[in-house]
Amino acid sequence: MTIKKSGCHNIISKIFRILLRLVIKVQQEKYIDNLFEDSDLIINSIKRKQYKQYAKDVMKEKELFSEKEISYDKELSSYFFAYCVYYIQVRGKDKKLEKLRDIAGLSMSLSLIFLFLALGSVIALAICYLYSIDYILFEIIYFIINVSLSILFDCYTERTVKNRIRMTLAVYEAEKDLQTYRRLDKSVE
Repeated sequence: MTIKKSGCHNIISKIFRILLRLVIKVQQEKYIDNLFEDSDLIINSIKRKQYKQYAKDVMKEKELFSEKEISYDKELSSYFFAYCVYYIQVRGKDKKLEKLRDIAGLSMSLSLIFLFLALGSVIALAICYLYSIDYILFEIIYFIINVSLSILFDCYTERTVKNRIRMTLAVYEAEKDLQTYRRLDKSVE
């Protein structure tokens, strides 16, 4: 019984989130602000710890805090992510990340289009109910299909945004490791 409640609650929360997107544009900041938190974005605690260390190194390098002042809050998360994006862009390693950004934008647009079509079918359903009951079943099916497609594209948008953030951090880590390796290699010679 609890599985049905949580599944139903999950579907209702997704529909509510999609409806909120009509009013508030959903952005990736929700995930970026909680970058260093124990979240479903970075599941691996070792990776999260490594990213915290990278953020700490960047803050030391930029002299933005003293040793006692660091707190992994929204501001630090946002700054570090922006720094990672810039670091990757300067090195020209952002092609796949830009594709993921484009896919997320397209998915969000499709989600909203299908939501508007669903709202249009609600209006058509009301008109059918008032004047003729002949097409009510068609309008109900049309509404269900549009809401389902809207939820599908919403989930795809969320997954793509998460993957883009993860990919940004992973590419940043790889570039930093490569830079460290090159520095060590030159010191050996």
